[in-house]
Amino acid sequence: MYLFYVRHGNPCYDPDSLTAHGKREAEAVGRRLARFGIDEIYASDSVRAYETSIPLSEITHKEVTKLPWANEKNTANYFYLYSERLKMKRWVFENADFKDLFTSKEIEDLGKEWYKHPALKQYNMEEGVKMLDKNIDEFLLSLGYRHDREHKRFIPVNPTDKKVALFAHQGMGIYFLSSIFDIPYPEFCVRFDMVTSGLTAIIFENENGYVYPKTVQFSSDAHLYAENLPTGYNNFINTETKRFNY
Repeated sequence: MYLFYVRHGNPCYDPDSLTAHGKREAEAVGRRLARFGIDEIYASDSVRAYETSIPLSEITHKEVTKLPWANEKNTANYFYLYSERLKMKRWVFENADFKDLFTSKEIEDLGKEWYKHPALKQYNMEEGVKMLDKNIDEFLLSLGYRHDREHKRFIPVNPTDKKVALFAHQGMGIYFLSSIFDIPYPEFCVRFDMVTSGLTAIIFENENGYVYPKTVQFSSDAHLYAENLPTGYNNFINTETKRFNY
């Protein structure tokens, strides 16, 4: 199986939608994915994620199945926290204080139970981890792959050659990938990010009865270059919008 995770196009968060540029991004990534012969399309039930999936749906004539659990608000409930310094909420991976903690040896030593660190207990991240992992594992099982978290691999209970696309979010996507790759969230979220309409391609290949998901592309925006659309890498470069120093 090939699983393509796509972050939504350039967004307007209020009201929840895509900007005009975001719609062009959605069209570009839709055409890119259509060349692969997508078999199934899923999307968060947020407007911006669903709108990003529409061009692919129209090209392939396949319906989009909405996944409420993939809506970013479910991840934000646990990992989008108030910053005293900024007087506003930000993702934990955008907060310098959490970066220091997340890369500490104390967190590393806790392994997959990193959320039990005393400094994190007040945020109830354990509940978020268990809820998200449950939903992610059920989704992958519905596609034919059972997650064996003890051994950090999947069991192919109903292996397939399908090509599946999931349109969702940045915050959700970073957790989603850390979960299926069995990489502790603190290690993953500090070092990886997703651009708008970025495409991550993951191969589920059966190897002697087990599957170790492998990324062959991460948050690729090659479709934007192919169609001469601008890319700003989340406002880091090629843009007049300044990035916050969190």
